[in-house]
Amino acid sequence: MRDYIGPALRDLGFRGSASRGFVITNGDYSGSFTTQKNRYSTKQQVDFWVHLGAGYDPTSIGYWQGSLAGNGEETWTVRAGEPVEPVAEKILGAFHATGLPAILAALDSPGYPPEPDIRWARTFPHEDSDAASHTARRTLEPIAALLRPAGRDHDGQFANLADGDPGTRWLAVQIIGHEAADDPRALPALLNRLEYDPSAKVRREAARWLRPLARQAQVRHALQSAATQDEDLEVRWQARYAIRLANFAEPGTT
Repeated sequence: MRDYIGPALRDLGFRGSASRGFVITNGDYSGSFTTQKNRYSTKQQVDFWVHLGAGYDPTSIGYWQGSLAGNGEETWTVRAGEPVEPVAEKILGAFHATGLPAILAALDSPGYPPEPDIRWARTFPHEDSDAASHTARRTLEPIAALLRPAGRDHDGQFANLADGDPGTRWLAVQIIGHEAADDPRALPALLNRLEYDPSAKVRREAARWLRPLARQAQVRHALQSAATQDEDLEVRWQARYAIRLANFAEPGTT
């Protein structure tokens, strides 16, 4: 942390130390990079986590947190007698690819603390209300043909997008995004749920699975609208994060 991670983070504008953690500020907001050692670590092997976060400095309240994962694992490991440079390189590679965009998205107009007088362009009825169930079904009308059986895998999941239970719709979006991304029905379905689903949890999941497509003009426009208009803080973050990931993937952009 002292010899490899710290200098690299300072080059990116962070300040701090390995013992206290590193922070980067944007006005009244700060993004953080800290580590936590597993209590079961030994002299032969140290397992640790890298925690990321964002907070509002005037009140010291955090409004976003995440973790830095490598190769699908959230735990990092260094072992006695083995070089630490490869681990440091993997951590920094993962941070550049996903962690830094996540923090910057959290610091970019987060809308925190919530201002009661602000009326977001996209507001929704409470997700457990009858009005929400009606909204969920009514707003699917433009893509109703996608919900009918087509003789393909996951027909049932597309039909579940019209279910009145937000948990069922959330699971359907997750399965469609994870297992049916190549189905021609997937993209319009995810875009529809991002814009119209009354459940913030469903909209967040739709934004998450649209990340790989964020360089497409149609998807980028939908994410930009969600980032600036959705009433839910995390939906806005998910949309900004997807856009940041797409920008980081383009040479010469930040």
